[in-house]
Amino acid sequence: MASPSRRLDLLDADQFRGFVREQVGLWQVDSTAFSGRHPPTDTIFTKHFADSAGKFSGLDSKHLGKLGPANTNWEREINRSSALTHNHNLSFAGGSEDTRFRASLNYMNQEGVARSSGFERVQGRLNATHSAFDNRLRLGLNVTSSHTIQRATRVLRDQRSTLGA
Repeated sequence: MASPSRRLDLLDADQFRGFVREQVGLWQVDSTAFSGRHPPTDTIFTKHFADSAGKFSGLDSKHLGKLGPANTNWEREINRSSALTHNHNLSFAGGSEDTRFRASLNYMNQEGVARSSGFERVQGRLNATHSAFDNRLRLGLNVTSSHTIQRATRVLRDQRSTLGA
């Protein structure tokens, strides 16, 4: 069973809303002071900060209500607290004095810690031997086949492609 190796220390929604409210207040005070320090005739600042002539509206405190009351812990919603692995094997063998065989089938399903990730594999194997001409000729056959499906989160897929994997 797999589980997250560590949890991130993140703000909850109430802490985030408090942080945003505090930053809006600080930003409004600073922007008013900025526009007071740089008159509209200051071409460098009016060109690059045209909004600084006291018309700041990007963080208007009336929009703070749109932050909403939700308090979802997204890390816990995205990750499993424990990820299970199932592994099933089936094999059989048989034959005669001259011919022997063994076959096996394996199915494995491993959940990833992230809910949208995981690994699934089906694998089969066949071994056979036959002796002929009073054990002067021995024929052997070994066949293995495997089919895998790896489900990775988009972040992991993007990292693998960046790393050249």
